[in-house]
Amino acid sequence: MADYISKRQGIQPAVKDEMLLRDKAASGDIVFVVSPSTVSTSPTAAAWTRTVGVEVQTAAGEVHNWYSKAITTGVSIAATSNAGTATIPSTTLTFDEGKASVVVSGDAAAWLGGIAQVETITCTKGTGIQQVETITCTTAATNAGNITLAITSAGMTNSPKDVVVAVLTTDNTVTKVAEKCVIALNLDADVSSKFVASNVAGAVKLTAISPATNDATLAFGFTDTGTTLVEFGASTDTTAGVAGAAGDVTMTITSAGMTNSPKAVVVAVAATDFTVTQIGDLMTEALNDDVDVSAKFVASNIAGAVKLTAIVPAANDATLAFGYVDTDTTGVTFGASTDTTAGVAKETDTLTVAQATILGYTIAAKTSVETFEA
Repeated sequence: MADYISKRQGIQPAVKDEMLLRDKAASGDIVFVVSPSTVSTSPTAAAWTRTVGVEVQTAAGEVHNWYSKAITTGVSIAATSNAGTATIPSTTLTFDEGKASVVVSGDAAAWLGGIAQVETITCTKGTGIQQVETITCTTAATNAGNITLAITSAGMTNSPKDVVVAVLTTDNTVTKVAEKCVIALNLDADVSSKFVASNVAGAVKLTAISPATNDATLAFGFTDTGTTLVEFGASTDTTAGVAGAAGDVTMTITSAGMTNSPKAVVVAVAATDFTVTQIGDLMTEALNDDVDVSAKFVASNIAGAVKLTAIVPAANDATLAFGYVDTDTTGVTFGASTDTTAGVAKETDTLTVAQATILGYTIAAKTSVETFEA
């Protein structure tokens, strides 16, 4: 109608455009557009400002440039920061030809980017125990020559097996003698097929490669074959062996807001999964494969310590916890669930352009949200 009248009466194009825009506004084609509507900012402890533009537009993006007016209580600011405060110069929103702007200011405070919550449970024993036998060097070499360690073990080829170790007069500490023994034991094909030799301050250890029922025959024998004057103490069954057992272990994850919480995640454990790291890897894989758990967390494992790390930083969830049941008596054990890192939500400031009525039409409120995040 306005277009028809303007043509008949010779109205100027600018006036005609304004009449058309007013017609659109009166028919409800009028909205607030806020820019930026969202913005991410790095965490800071310094004072800061940001400018938010507000326009009155049609749905097609045309600015209602005929609208120049101040709307009292048209804009407000709020912030979620624990330390910082966000402010604006005035709650009055002043439009000039359909456009307005607001400067938001933040004080010099800790505007935090949020901390992802971490929950940890640590595997303390796998499905079996590796047997350990120890013999300790008590006197170092005085003369050069050979010493002989005789290894007895049920099922080991050529048991008892003599391992000859050459020592020098420079092997004048118990640690040096033990190091020579460790090298010789690990180079022997029969011994190294079942054990790994190691040394700590003269104590020579044979550790079974795999868990098995305790071998009561396992022992070191020692002879100073070449009169080196080296001496060792008695062979000792330091750690008894325990065979691994296959079965299921169930981890139960409780978390507020997680679908199907508490969620039981069943993990199949083989008898060969005997180390805490192997158990941790199995747990991590199962947790990351579960749709409910993986929607909120990422599981990881370091040396048997299984961690659930929140994907999105949020306020600390006091309910978050691991539960554990050795469903099939595999022998696997875990320590207590620990809230390793408390969660902190990302801090924000939110500018709100309030709902308003223009030419009898109600315009919905709009927001501009700034989120502090790394």
